[in-house]
Amino acid sequence: MGLFSKNKKDNNIESIKGARVKVLGSSCENCHATAIAVKAALEELGECSDIEFVEDLAEIVAYGVMTTPSIVIDDKVVSKGETLNKKEAIKLLKEEI
Repeated sequence: MGLFSKNKKDNNIESIKGARVKVLGSSCENCHATAIAVKAALEELGECSDIEFVEDLAEIVAYGVMTTPSIVIDDKVVSKGETLNKKEAIKLLKEEI
């Protein structure tokens, strides 16, 4: 892929590689469903690295999050209190990375 590639999709996929993605949440069904959706979205976008699932309340609160599930990309909270499906997670990842 060239530096000035006109294929925006390829540019988005390339920029996702190496991003640090965390799902903040408890052991609730919605938090796990969001983590699964984010992992599937990353895989579909060509990034097969694991995401980090954070359950530690002190770490969650340190992000300023009071509702879960929440998603953090490169230490920036990008979603709070929303249960995402794969399609929504793909859209979010493309917007935020």
